[in-house]
This record gives sequence, structure tokens and C-alpha cells, in this order.
Amino acid sequence: AFMWVFGDNIFGMRMASAVLSTLTLLPFYALARRVVQPVAAMGGAALLATGLWYLNFSRSGWENVHVALFSLTAAWALTVGLERRQLRWFVLAGIAAALGLYGYFAGRLILVALLAYAPMAVWWAKGQRRFALAGYAVLILTAIVLFLPQTAAIREDRDVFNRRTDAVYILNQDRPYLGEASDFGIVKAQVARNLKGFFLFDGEGFINGRYGPKGETLYDPLTGVLLLSGLALGAYRWRKTGLWWAMLFVPLAATQIPSIMTPNGARALIAAPFMYLFIALTLDAMLNFARGRGQRIALTGVVAGVLFLSVFNVWSYFSWVRSPETIQAREPAIELADYDLWRDTLRAGFAEQRPSFQLREWEAIITVLRQQERLQERFEEPQGRRHHGNTYQP
Repeated sequence: AFMWVFGDNIFGMRMASAVLSTLTLLPFYALARRVVQPVAAMGGAALLATGLWYLNFSRSGWENVHVALFSLTAAWALTVGLERRQLRWFVLAGIAAALGLYGYFAGRLILVALLAYAPMAVWWAKGQRRFALAGYAVLILTAIVLFLPQTAAIREDRDVFNRRTDAVYILNQDRPYLGEASDFGIVKAQVARNLKGFFLFDGEGFINGRYGPKGETLYDPLTGVLLLSGLALGAYRWRKTGLWWAMLFVPLAATQIPSIMTPNGARALIAAPFMYLFIALTLDAMLNFARGRGQRIALTGVVAGVLFLSVFNVWSYFSWVRSPETIQAREPAIELADYDLWRDTLRAGFAEQRPSFQLREWEAIITVLRQQERLQERFEEPQGRRHHGNTYQP
């Protein structure tokens, strides 16, 4: 649909991610406002939007950033439904969860995270526990009904549905892995590696230069400090942020610990918005800490700090994405001039029910296609000539 509106080209392909990642800021703000004041919510949204991690995926043609919109919408709708005791919000949460099931494979964890929060939601709904249970039943039923059309294809070929998860599942790899031979040792090493990568500013594990600067964390050190502070505040305000915790750690743990080459920015992107919700919690605490005239100073400091970090992060993104190291890390790639041929070749294969091909196979495919084009040109009538029998005449 986006390519139909914006053009059947690279621009149109990328607009889906660009537009949907921008729309993600709306449920982010709405969910943050349930806990923090407007300036803090806007500050968190600004830092999310301009962070190198999120900005990189929001400008690619990859569909993994879409799950950020679906997960935030599901969490926001569930929160509003529990607050207002209206079942229609649970329907919206179920729709968002179903969209996650259809998209990038990390989106399957949206429904899992919502269910992980269910015991807390039901327990805290004093006097309304039956309604909370009914709401969750509506949510689950909505997601199931909307995903039923896909189940026929899954039954036909489960291997295709699970191909990506099987490929990255860590216990399917050769041993030793990370110097560990046992399942327990591998999982323990993975937990330590990802905790250090995402929360202790250790960039050693970030080895994929396509998702961010190689050997560096996915966010700048100051943003990391804001995150750790927000997590501490979130633990103190756990009843207000219980859903945030579920939506952060369930997808993060499920996409990182059991999979290879983690910490991985692409698979963890589903958790990114919820990290920045905790950052907004820190900004809110900074604003609330001041009293009297100090409130204006705190407000000025928070706004100036957010603006500085936003500009710095955007500058860092452009510096990184234009560097020769990043261009090399993103190989193999398609030449811009070959995009139309690549697209049409894929579509022709789909129409004939041939399997897709990997980008690494494209070089061999395009060599054959160019040979065919040269042969075709030899036997076609040149421009400006007339055809007489079996010969060409000027």
C-alpha cells in the first residue's frame, strides 16, 4: 500500500518504515502520559526518535521497526482498557497483537508479554477482577481470530514459518559456543553478555556493524545513565510501571538469550520504546525534584539536555551511516541502478511460485540476466533501422 502511494521504488519501500516509526511516537507519548508529565513524555519521545538505534531502522526498508508501533499500541490500549473498564480497548490491544504476529518474528512476543502482565493486572483490579479477566479473554480471542487466516499456511509448511527462529536458535549451533559446551553454560554466558551489553555500557558484544557502530552500545553513555536511573525509579514505582517491565524484559530476554550473535539491535528493537519510557521516568523525576524557582531551572535544563542529546545523536547517525566502515559492513548490497531489475526478478519468481533468493545469490543471478539481455539485444532490430525479410537494412 505504501509503495502504491509513494511509488514502486526504493523511496516507496522505505516509506512504510519511516511513516510507521514516526506514528509510533503517538502511542509512546500516550502511554508515557499515564505515568509522567507532558514535558517528560515529549522528551522521551524525542530521544527515542533521534537515537541512532531507532533512527537507523526507521529509515530502512526492513519491517522489523513496525513491531514497535504494534507493541506500544497494544500496551497503551490495554492500559486504557483497564483504567476505563471498557472492552473495546481490549479489542484494539488484540488487533495490535495480531499485527505483531503477522510481522517481524519478534512481534510474536507482544501477546506473550501482555499475558505475562495478566496476573498483576488481575490482582490489582480489586473489585473488578472479573472484568479484567473478561478483557483479557476479548484480547486473546481478537488476536486468535485475526491470525486464523495465516494458520493454514503455517500448517502446510511449519519449517518456513519457523525458518528464521531455527536459524538463530543458539542451541542449534555447533559446540562450544562462547567457550561453553553445555546448554546451561551457554545460557548463563548469554545472560551475562546481554546484561552487560544493554545495561552496563559494554559494547564488546555488538559485532554487527549494520545495526550500529561496531563495538559500541546502541545508545550514548548519557542516555544509558538516564535509562539505569529510570529502571531504578521504575522498580520503586512498580505498580505504575508493571506493564512496562513486562513489555521490556519478556521480548528482550526471548529475542536475545536463546539466539546467536547477541546483543542484537535488530531483534531487540521491539524493546527499545520501553527502554525510553523508563528514560522519560527519569526526566519526570528531574522535573519533580525541583521546588519553587528551581522548577524553571529544572525545566530549562531538561529541555536543553534533550535538545543537545537529540542533535548529537542525529549527527552521530549521519556520521556513522556515511562512513566507509558502515558501507562495507552492509555488504552484500544491491546497486541502486539494479533495484528495478532485482524487484522485477523477485516478483516474477513469486508469480511462478519459485522460492525467494538470498542477496548473496544476486550477483550470480544478475550475471545471467545481463548475458540474456546482451543476447536479446543482438537479435532485436536496432533503433532507426527497417526490417526487410531476414536482413536488416539502414
